[in-house]
Amino acid sequence: MPLARRRLVGVTTLSAFVLFTVLTSAAAAVTLAVAFKKGEARRYRSEMKGTVMGAEFTVTSTEKHLIEDVKENGEAVITISEEETKLTVMGMDQQTPATPPITLTVDRTNRLTNIKELPPVTVFSEPVLRTMYALSRPLLPKQEVADGATWETQVDHPAMPGQKIKIMGAFDGTDKVGDKEYRKVRQSAGVELPGGACRFEDTFWLDPATGHIFRSEGTVKDLPTNFGAMSWSAKIELLP
Repeated sequence: MPLARRRLVGVTTLSAFVLFTVLTSAAAAVTLAVAFKKGEARRYRSEMKGTVMGAEFTVTSTEKHLIEDVKENGEAVITISEEETKLTVMGMDQQTPATPPITLTVDRTNRLTNIKELPPVTVFSEPVLRTMYALSRPLLPKQEVADGATWETQVDHPAMPGQKIKIMGAFDGTDKVGDKEYRKVRQSAGVELPGGACRFEDTFWLDPATGHIFRSEGTVKDLPTNFGAMSWSAKIELLP
């Protein structure tokens, strides 16, 4: 084969490889966002195991998340209602008062844009509780991402006006649970709060069709409470 032709073949092959790589990378990129539909309801079961002041506790609960409204800008108004809660401390069952429904507003990337007045809670101060809700969902990137992508999100600090919370996110591609593939997102944040510093670490499995949470696992370390620093691990799963 003449040298010029061999060079042409080599250039053509290289161009085809580069084009294939670009197209493959473009195809792998996905948009992580939540699709809200007014009237949809999802029920979740959670189990939390932790310690506070040396006492071990377990909380199991069932909640209903109802999408009350979807605004023109895509934000959703969601009411979270407690259906059942069981608290065990040091192996003994404890009575727990029913928590009134909580209504919050989030955008399609799960950023909290509003939360109505919270009911009084014995364990947590209101600023701490607002921070927990702000970090309870995966804060998704506004740009497309591919497997292995990481991003940083900054949100207004609910407990410290004028300050920000920095949240690190990562997309781990898909993970098969049962016979279905879910998108896997990790999230972490170190947070300064009145009473001390704490850390949130979570992994979320998201429905690829809707972006809603199918399952999550996470830990919270040294969260300030009215009874001292509290740490726990939690698992949450969508009910059929």
